[in-house]
Amino acid sequence: MKTLVCVALLLQLCVFAAAAGSGDASADASLSAAPGRLVLLPCNTTGGATPSLTAWTKNGREVIRSGGSTPGTPGGSSAADPQRLTVLESGSLRIAAAAPGDEGSYLCNATLPGGAVVQARVQLQVTSGPENVSTSIGPAITLPNGTLAAVRGSSVHLNCSGSSYPSQQLTWAFRGAAYSNESLASTSGPRLLWRIDNIEPGSQGVYSCVAKNPVSNETVIQSTELLVYYVPERPAKCLGVEPVDLSQLQLNCTWAGAYPTPRLRWEADRVLKAAPTEQLLLNLTRSQLLHGPTLRCMAEHPALAPGKEQLCSLTLKASDRHPDCFWERAWGPAQAQVTCSWLGLYPPPQLRWEGGLTQQVAAWKVLALTNNLTVTLNQSQLGLRERVTCTARHILSPEERSCSLNITAPYPRGDPIAAAVEASSVTLTCTEATSSPPANTTWRIGVKQEEVTPGSKYVVSAEGADVKLTILNVTMEDAGFYFCRSENAVGVVALEVHLTVKASSVNTGAIIGTFIALLIIVATFVLAKTFYSQRHQICLGGGFGQLSDGGDVLNLVDSDDEQMFQDSVPQLPPVTNGGPTTLVQIHRMPLSDHEDSEAADTSPQQLEDTAEAEEPVDLVSY
Repeated sequence: MKTLVCVALLLQLCVFAAAAGSGDASADASLSAAPGRLVLLPCNTTGGATPSLTAWTKNGREVIRSGGSTPGTPGGSSAADPQRLTVLESGSLRIAAAAPGDEGSYLCNATLPGGAVVQARVQLQVTSGPENVSTSIGPAITLPNGTLAAVRGSSVHLNCSGSSYPSQQLTWAFRGAAYSNESLASTSGPRLLWRIDNIEPGSQGVYSCVAKNPVSNETVIQSTELLVYYVPERPAKCLGVEPVDLSQLQLNCTWAGAYPTPRLRWEADRVLKAAPTEQLLLNLTRSQLLHGPTLRCMAEHPALAPGKEQLCSLTLKASDRHPDCFWERAWGPAQAQVTCSWLGLYPPPQLRWEGGLTQQVAAWKVLALTNNLTVTLNQSQLGLRERVTCTARHILSPEERSCSLNITAPYPRGDPIAAAVEASSVTLTCTEATSSPPANTTWRIGVKQEEVTPGSKYVVSAEGADVKLTILNVTMEDAGFYFCRSENAVGVVALEVHLTVKASSVNTGAIIGTFIALLIIVATFVLAKTFYSQRHQICLGGGFGQLSDGGDVLNLVDSDDEQMFQDSVPQLPPVTNGGPTTLVQIHRMPLSDHEDSEAADTSPQQLEDTAEAEEPVDLVSY
């Protein structure tokens, strides 16, 4: 402390010597001091003579005289405190502890022994700080090295504060990748606040709080590095891939686009592998897959709160089913698409389409790791083969499974002959249900087999395996050959249909209807007449079976009115119900003259036999 005082006194003496005059006020000297520090204001005299009387004024008001006397000003002044102010023998003013309020313009009036008066002016400035400069940035994560990190999209508040006398100038400055010492905000006062809304990675850099005393120009800088952490919007992705040999399963967990690099961890019932990386690969053999059917990948990042870690998982699935094989339509009939599908498995199985080697064509195969494998085949790959086969393998299913499709040329079926009446409509039907792959079936017309264009004349429709061609308003020109043409990648087959057109008759229907009506009327009349003429035979129970016998005559005789028969006809027993009785006699009539002559020549014996044959007589009751 003594050393500092001596240095200050020497400096002030040098200033006094340089500014000494011949009785006029010397040039102004400027001094600055911090509060609490010792200050010595020089009073320059000529030749260094000791003044007999020295008086010091501040801003035009006397504050002290040599000998320690002070003016009696009302209220006093901190600058006139005799404990802090002392006039030295040389006339200099000593301020023991500078304080705010001591600053100002001081004038020394020194009276030399010869009566000469010397004046010296000194400008005193009391300054302090900047001190206690501090910064705070948040919300942010404090890293072990003191660096701060904010999360992208958040609002960050920057606060700078300090103390200074007089009041300091505060400034927030930024230095980043695209900017260098850019001034963000500035103010005069003890505190400076600045806010960054929705912070982005471009705001990452060094933020500095600059505090400067405007009097002493003393500057204090507090710098803090701020990082901007961010995570990708898409979640972590888990993927399982089987190598071609199916010896092991490769798991891949990726989460790219995060800053800083995340930490990934594969786990099942225990941690399998972990590392700080954006992509973590893990190879597992079939035996290692027994750790559990579900494998998880955890992604940790400083920007994520605890419990908010990213997660993706893989659930391994096997299947006891066989794959499904089916045809799909290709772009053209000369090609065919085959699809092999084995759904419900994870990771995807290995599917292989193949056509075996034959004597005519070479073998081929297509291999892929997928749940659906579609292959486009041409005629050379299908022809001269009976089938194509899909073989499926999976790391969790040691046995191979397969399905196959038969290869069959098209064979359309239908009626080769058709007929139509002029001015009517006719439909030609063709059925194609045996081709494999499915054939493209179309109707064509004429010897050149030009394809039928649907419109007002032709209507083409399909119902299941049936393809129909309807010809509207048939004319004689429509007669001829039509072809149902079926084509697939194996071959082309056409069904030939010949259409015959007949001329139409306007009155044909009316004539036929009239004839049928007349025929019904005539038949009804004849039948009624027959019933009426043969009513007795029908009523007596003979029915129609006896009407054909022309030699029998039926005579009905009333037994109450014909007395003449009573003597010759045996008496009938009485009827129990008292109703009337009728005697029925049957006589055979001759059918021809020849039969009459035979009857005339009948002997008496024959007559007797006839009489006996006429018995018995039937009795019919009514």
